Amino acid sequence: MARALDAAADGENAIRRLADEMVVIGTRLMDWYHGPLSPDAIGARVLAQLADADRLAVEPFRVWVDANAGYALVTLTDDGSRWTLRLGPEDGRYIHLHPARYSPGTTRVQANTLKTALLSFAVAKQTERDPADVAVVNEARARYLALPPIPSLDVGTGLGELIGLMKNDFAADARR
Repeated sequence: MARALDAAADGENAIRRLADEMVVIGTRLMDWYHGPLSPDAIGARVLAQLADADRLAVEPFRVWVDANAGYALVTLTDDGSRWTLRLGPEDGRYIHLHPARYSPGTTRVQANTLKTALLSFAVAKQTERDPADVAVVNEARARYLALPPIPSLDVGTGLGELIGLMKNDFAADARR
């Protein structure tokens, strides 16, 4: 969310770069974490759990993950969220981490829905409009994602629900 708002503040070219960078999100279904913990806090807690279990070094981590069909799960006591750990490239950052399926504090979302929501916030910020306005959503879809327009936005499901969650997260972050 912060990256979308920063891109909007930096102008059209920054939003285009953000859209280009989002290609790594792909086109599949994923779990989007919107719980109370920041990415830094999640990382610190996962690393602490791995250190406590003597699995922080690459070799013990690899053995643990391999013994669990190529992935392992950890649960954070702070919010009950569950995280999937996989072995990533060994370039010094070998722990690949993402929310577990249906973990507390997550929402299952299509990749294009997530991209649309983030870019809708960028367009809304840049043009001083509401990211939940279907015209804003369709502008983001057409201009940055080459996706067809949507006829309407239901705040209770899909894209509308995701934009609502993001608005709530943004408001909570602004109050901190």
